[in-house]
Amino acid sequence: MSGRSDLPGDFGDTYSKLLGLDESFSVKSHYPEFKAAERALLDINENLERLVDERTRELGLANAELAARGRSLERALAELRNTQERLVQTRYQASVGRVLAAIAHELNSPLASTQSAADHLASIRREAIEAIVAYRAMPAPLAGLVDRLLERQDDPPLVGRERREALAKRLAEAGCIGADDLADDLCDLGRVDVTEDDVALLSGPRGPEAVNVAWVLGSMFGSSSLVARAARRSAGVVRSLNAYLELSPPDESALVDFDIAEKLLGRYCEAGSTGRTVRFELEDGVSAYGDPDRLDLVWENLISNALFAAGIDGNVTVRARFDGAATVVEVEDDGPGVDPAIRDRLFEPYVSAKALEEGKGLGLDICKRIVDTHRGTITFESRPGRTVFTVRLPGEPDGADSL
Repeated sequence: MSGRSDLPGDFGDTYSKLLGLDESFSVKSHYPEFKAAERALLDINENLERLVDERTRELGLANAELAARGRSLERALAELRNTQERLVQTRYQASVGRVLAAIAHELNSPLASTQSAADHLASIRREAIEAIVAYRAMPAPLAGLVDRLLERQDDPPLVGRERREALAKRLAEAGCIGADDLADDLCDLGRVDVTEDDVALLSGPRGPEAVNVAWVLGSMFGSSSLVARAARRSAGVVRSLNAYLELSPPDESALVDFDIAEKLLGRYCEAGSTGRTVRFELEDGVSAYGDPDRLDLVWENLISNALFAAGIDGNVTVRARFDGAATVVEVEDDGPGVDPAIRDRLFEPYVSAKALEEGKGLGLDICKRIVDTHRGTITFESRPGRTVFTVRLPGEPDGADSL
């Protein structure tokens, strides 16, 4: 077969070569090759179709498996959410239980004291009436003796056995009737340092009557004071509970710029510091912005904790100063320092450096909550001999809109 003659120039030859149709080409001789190529193409097509079908089935199975895994994952996530919700609920219930246990513990002691004091007052009612009548009928010297014996009834000191025995011996040598009983009553009243003039009155015929009147009245006053202290402590527990449960920011109407010196001195008195000295280093005119009632609880807790840590012979220093627009309050004590075992968890609830009978560890957690709601910070640094808690409160915001 020759190239097409109707094509100009070399196009005829090119056309023939492109088709492989040169002079040596023979259809008959190449027919088997065409058939083989055709069969190969058919096989390839069949294989491709089979491969496509296989891959399609594999993809379908993979998609089905992914869908199944997706549903399984959704179920797992749902179970996880349910588990988390149950865990949160369980922790919440446990937290509420611990809070209730703490409050019950804190209230149990003052309530028990109140009940005991009330029972005692009821039991000496008739004696108290008789003692009052007898006191009014006493001559001035004996009434004066009763007055002197009752001077320390707010907080009578404990008297040891040796001093009690020494007082009984002294009264017996002075000729007092029932010297041992007199010594017991006088020690209950906290009076072992009676003067010689008082001993002379005690040795007289109406001396035991004066001591008995003083003991009954002193017992009544002491029980009344105990009830008052227990009531104050109970009120403090309730106030702490309210502060602990109050998570919302303070009422904007309660936010004021107040004299912090007055508040710190007031909390010093409320912290049970009678007879203890706290040094105050307060910058002139220093004030703080916030809710005074809530912040009062912070100062009371920090000062009370510092007094406890410092001990009877320790020292506590309270400082207040401006730092730019902010107010900084520091409460320092020279106690043994915070136990390293609880240092990182000191602001967590139920963590306390005190013994179990002294507290349940809500104080510092409450302090942090209150300071946080004022957009402030509370930190501490501690080593043996020096622990400082620092509260930093922001100044009054522009326009005093809110904290």
